[in-house]
Amino acid sequence: MIEIDIFNYNEEDVKEKVYNNPVKLIIKKETFEEAKRLRKIHKNRSVIAFKHVVFNSEVSINVDEGVDHDILISFHYCFIDNFSPFALESKNVSLYFGSSILDSFVARDVPLASIQFNNCFGSFTLENLKKCHISYTEENIFYLQWEKLVSTTRFNSFDDILSIKTRFNIVDVIDVNFYGNEFDKEKRNELQIDDNNVFTDKIAQTEEYKQKKLLTKEEKLKLYLTISLKYNVGKAHQKTKITKLLLNSIQFEGKPEGEIIVDTCKVDNIYMRNFSPKGDFTLYNIQTRGLSKGKFEVHNSNLDNTWFNSVKLNQYFIVFYRASFINTKFSSTIFPTTKELLEISLSSVENIHYPDKKSDKEAYNRDMYELFLELKQAFEKRGNVFEAQKMKAVAHDFLNKITSGNARKSEFWNSTSILWLNKISNFHGVSVRNAFWAIFASLCLFHWLNVLSFDSYYLTVNSWDEVWTIFKDTFKYIFVIANPAHKVSSLAPEGEVTSYTYAVSFFSRIAVGYLYYQFIAAFRRFGK
Repeated sequence: MIEIDIFNYNEEDVKEKVYNNPVKLIIKKETFEEAKRLRKIHKNRSVIAFKHVVFNSEVSINVDEGVDHDILISFHYCFIDNFSPFALESKNVSLYFGSSILDSFVARDVPLASIQFNNCFGSFTLENLKKCHISYTEENIFYLQWEKLVSTTRFNSFDDILSIKTRFNIVDVIDVNFYGNEFDKEKRNELQIDDNNVFTDKIAQTEEYKQKKLLTKEEKLKLYLTISLKYNVGKAHQKTKITKLLLNSIQFEGKPEGEIIVDTCKVDNIYMRNFSPKGDFTLYNIQTRGLSKGKFEVHNSNLDNTWFNSVKLNQYFIVFYRASFINTKFSSTIFPTTKELLEISLSSVENIHYPDKKSDKEAYNRDMYELFLELKQAFEKRGNVFEAQKMKAVAHDFLNKITSGNARKSEFWNSTSILWLNKISNFHGVSVRNAFWAIFASLCLFHWLNVLSFDSYYLTVNSWDEVWTIFKDTFKYIFVIANPAHKVSSLAPEGEVTSYTYAVSFFSRIAVGYLYYQFIAAFRRFGK
């Protein structure tokens, strides 16, 4: 075990060094008092900074009682195998990690004053802490410094570092702040960038910090950053804010008492499981990174205090199950189309929660029916008729599955039949296209049924030319059938009106009239 005294160390101990044995950072009261007597301590806070140091084993911290001075321990361009400040009792120690790689960082129940990470990669577990600040900023990617770090570690290139699967597991942290930024297109165009996407910062005073790197679109897509946030019941929570980050996934769980804001982030996968925020929960300007269709899952959650603002849900594979949306606010939120909601977004939910259990299908369908009715009501409260009608159509489709499972075979004109007819004719009032094609199919069907009764034509034909001739000669009767108020005599050549013609006329009037109504109803969906 190598010990480094914070108040009594040599410069070579903290600069460009490799430690293969465990290292303990100690803060002794004895050396603290001596440094205080010799006036070697800064008035406000003492700082020890490790730069380009490789720790190939565990790093820990130990502080003697009675040291009440504020201390900042920082790591810059370092590699740390395992960092565990588990024995820390002092409330005056702050930790800062900048542009470093930590294979494992675990901080549980330690009274740190604060902890900050900037452009760090690895695995991080933060539990029962007061405050943490994590940032990923493009403005301070110093190319030469990263290349120097790569040369002293197992990584072959900066691309290898970008590909590290970085995970933040945060449990019951009172104040959490994630922040990111990137250069916009105008700023990029002003910079003189070389083949490595590196530019020279003329303001920087030292040579080692003049070379800055911009991330290409491909490099940004390589980033694998996931965040898991858990809030246990009864634990203090003040605020969680996540802004302008590129994320692979983010997960929420528990019952946070404070405010949660996710603002202007590109997130590929969003999970809310057993999540019921007591404070305000806001999702603003959320979309995927564009890799592929993401996943948005809400399971066993109550989102009554949630505001979806400018969330592009149409970019996600949606899985909503056992969730409450009755008081959820939706503003400028884009849902998938009705067809996608049914055929794509919800097709896997039954398989996930009810695998091979036919007896539970009715319960599943009822849950989904009620869920989409809640979504319909939530949109109606905001005056969003378009999305409300979409949610109503999906709800009715699940209602159709419920009634079809309970209907008796002898009951034809039951709820199932009505819902089925509404689905194929205008998809429960939202599809003009369905209504149009239903009218077209109905006209064609009754037209050919009518033509088959003509004595002047034979049922069997010998060539397609004869079919085409019959089609041209009888095409006018389609327009007769299209008019529900037609005369029966207009449906057949003179002298060929039969009882069969009357039957075709009767049933075509009912079918075509009904489909016209469905067509108009779909057009008037926003006036309902």
